Amino acid sequence: MLSGPKLTLAFLSVTLRLAIVTLLTLVVTANIATVYALETYADGHRAGKAKGYRDAINGYAANDRCGSGHSNDYCGGYKVGYNIEYYWTKLVQDPKN
Repeated sequence: MLSGPKLTLAFLSVTLRLAIVTLLTLVVTANIATVYALETYADGHRAGKAKGYRDAINGYAANDRCGSGHSNDYCGGYKVGYNIEYYWTKLVQDPKN
């Protein structure tokens, strides 16, 4: 049976191993959340670019509103994609001429 310093070392060893496993679990979870957020942002960006292009070609006023049914990540990507595509198309391609 362990006693004294050996028991303390064994306890610290188990505690340290649990701490490392917990830390690794947190890191993996954070990375999964980051990947999901980037995928959601990219989905919004693609949708915004498509809508911005259609609005610019059809001569509609800029409307980069995302809607209430989407996450902040999606709407952020949507607004960036929309505005880049809308104003780029208006400026460079000038579809009305």
